Amino acid sequence: MLNRVLKSLVQKAQKGGKGNEKLRFVKATISGEIRPHGRRLLELQDDMRSMGFEDDPIKQWRNEDADLSYLLNMPLSRLIAEEVEKLQSQVELSRAKLNKVIQTSWQDSWLADLLALEKMSDDEDRTCYVCNFTPEVTSDLLEELFTQVGPVEKVTLADKNSYRFAMITFEDEESVMFAVETLDGIKLFNNPLTVKPRNGSKHENEYKRTLSAKRRDSYGSAHSTPNSDSRKRDYQG
Repeated sequence: MLNRVLKSLVQKAQKGGKGNEKLRFVKATISGEIRPHGRRLLELQDDMRSMGFEDDPIKQWRNEDADLSYLLNMPLSRLIAEEVEKLQSQVELSRAKLNKVIQTSWQDSWLADLLALEKMSDDEDRTCYVCNFTPEVTSDLLEELFTQVGPVEKVTLADKNSYRFAMITFEDEESVMFAVETLDGIKLFNNPLTVKPRNGSKHENEYKRTLSAKRRDSYGSAHSTPNSDSRKRDYQG
């Protein structure tokens, strides 16, 4: 059963899937082979099926009612030459990707996935998470700041549901904890940064132990006067 399903999926992919059907439909409409104007929907769809057009493959895969509306509802802008060329490129790209997958042995595919996982793990161990900064803070400013503690490979600035954070990836692992120790709490535009290792990295446990120790020390000296030299100052750039 599984082999039949896989074979069917490969056959459909080799034909180009939705992209190929759209390209065929556009070309047939331009050439006049298909004349949708003024015709009844069911009659038109029957004619298209007789020409080899397939009902929506995604809906078929989901076991939903499938028809040819994914073709007939395409905007007229798809009929211009630039759009036809774009569809053609998409189909050719899909076929090239599929051919690469077919020609790759399962051993090579497994090895490629393993290398990708190793690369992802390596990135995690060289990355720290930064948050609690204002809209004025840019990726360039963060790069300038974090370069003070180690060579920065890249800065990824993100905004998720109005919550801004950044991922700073260093060229080496050692810079991560040094950045945490040095820059956590430093103020940018009067906001103290939160700097910590990325979740899942090998530095996470060390960070948690350090954080627990700081909390114990803070609790023990709650009534003492803080040393002014230890206070974080605003980063001047």
